[in-house]
Amino acid sequence: MRYIAFMALFIMSAANAFDWKIKKQPDADIQIRSKNYTDNSSTIPREFQGHIEYTTEFQTPANIENLALYLGKIGDADKVYVNNILVGQTGDFPPSFQYGMDIERNYIIPYSILYKDKSNNIKVHVYSKYFVNKGLKTEQVKIGDIAGLNHLKYTNEIKDNVSRVVIPLLCLILAAISFPFFAPKALWCDQTIIFLLGLSSFILGLCRGRICFHYFEMLFTYKANIISSVTTLWLISYYSIGSNTKHRKIAMAVLSLIALGFAFSIVQQQDLLGAADVARYWFHVAPFFILMGIIFYYQKRSRNYLLEAGLLILFFADINDVLHDLKLINSVAMLQSGLGVFILLLILNQVIRLRKSWESYFKKELELDRDAILGRQAVQLAHDIRSPLEALKSAKDEIASLPELERESINLAIRRIEEIAFNLLQMRKGRVKSTSLTHVKSTVTQIMGKASRF
Repeated sequence: MRYIAFMALFIMSAANAFDWKIKKQPDADIQIRSKNYTDNSSTIPREFQGHIEYTTEFQTPANIENLALYLGKIGDADKVYVNNILVGQTGDFPPSFQYGMDIERNYIIPYSILYKDKSNNIKVHVYSKYFVNKGLKTEQVKIGDIAGLNHLKYTNEIKDNVSRVVIPLLCLILAAISFPFFAPKALWCDQTIIFLLGLSSFILGLCRGRICFHYFEMLFTYKANIISSVTTLWLISYYSIGSNTKHRKIAMAVLSLIALGFAFSIVQQQDLLGAADVARYWFHVAPFFILMGIIFYYQKRSRNYLLEAGLLILFFADINDVLHDLKLINSVAMLQSGLGVFILLLILNQVIRLRKSWESYFKKELELDRDAILGRQAVQLAHDIRSPLEALKSAKDEIASLPELERESINLAIRRIEEIAFNLLQMRKGRVKSTSLTHVKSTVTQIMGKASRF
C-alpha cells in the first residue's frame, strides 16, 4: 500500500505544468562567432556554450511534506535555487568547470523554505559546454513525493547505464567472432573488415555513451568520437559496396575522399567550438554513406537479408536524428538504438556465415580424407591386380593355341585390366578424379572362365 501511495503521488506530480522563462548568456567567444542567440528563445543550438537560467513558479502541494524536485539530466553543470535558497548542485562552473551531464538530478526541497500563502519560485542556473543534451529539458521536470521521484531516478539510471554498456559490449562480441584467424582463409578479407568495424564501433560506443569523458580530456574524446564515427561508416560502406566493378571503385573513392576530409578537418581543430562545427556537418553527411551502401548492396547477386535489414534500420535512425536536429520533425533520438540493432544483426549474420563456412570447410576436409583413403586402397588394388595379370601374360603359349576369336577376347580383357591398374595408380597421384572399379571383377571373371578351357 505504501508503494501504491508513493506511485499515486508521483503520477499526480507529473501533472504539474510549469511556465518556464529562459535567459541565455553565451560566453564571449560564442558571441563573437554567432549572432543567433536570443534570450527569449527556448531553442539552444548544439554549439552554444555559456550560462542558461531557467525560472518558474509552483504552489506548495497539500499534504506532502517530503518534497523533491526531479530535473533529470542536465547538460552540463547546474545550481538549483528554491525561493533563492540553494537546494542542490551538480558539477561546477568555470573557472573550475566540472560537467555532470550523465547524473540524474533529484533534489530534496526542505519544507521549511516553502511559502504556504503564495507561489514559490524555482531558478535553475546551468552552465552548458558539451554539444549534446544542452541545458535542462523542462518537460521532464516534476515536483512530488521524494520516494516516488527517487524510484523514477533509479529506474532511469539503470536504463541509461545498461544502454551505455550494451553497444560497446555488442561491438566487442562482433570483433571477437570476426577475428580473421577464426575463419577459413577464404573469408579472411571480409572477416578483417568486420573485425575493424567491431573495434571502431566499440570506440564509437564508448564515446557516444560518454564513458571516455571520465578518463580523457573532452576535446580529445570529441575528436575520437567523430573519427571513430567516420571510420565505422566508411567500413560499413566498403563492406556493402565492395570494389569488384568500376562503378563500385569510383563510389568508394568518392566516399574515401569525403571521409579523409572530415577526419583531417576534425584533427586540425583546436577548440570544442570548431570541433562542433565539423561534427554538425558530418552528422548531416553520414546518412549518405549508409544510403550508398544500401544502393550498391541491392545490386549484388548474392544478398543477405539480415545485413539489408540492419542497413535500412541504421539509415532511417540516422535520418530521423538529422531531421530532428534540423527541427523538421519532433521525435526522440534513435541513432544509438539503430546502431545497436545493426551491430546485433551483424553478429547474427556473422554467426550464421561462419557456421556455414566451417561446415563447408569440414566437408571438404572429409572429402580429402576419403580421397586419401581411396588412393591408398587403389594402390593396393592395383598391386593385387598386377600379380595375377603377370601370370596371365606368362601363359602366352597356352593362349596362342586357342581359337582366334577367344584369343582376341582374352587379350582385350588383359589390356582392359592393365588400363584399370594404370588408372588406379593415376588416381592415387591425383591425376584421375574417379575411375570405375566395378568392371574389374567382371573382367577377371570373364578371363578366368575362358582360361579354364585350356
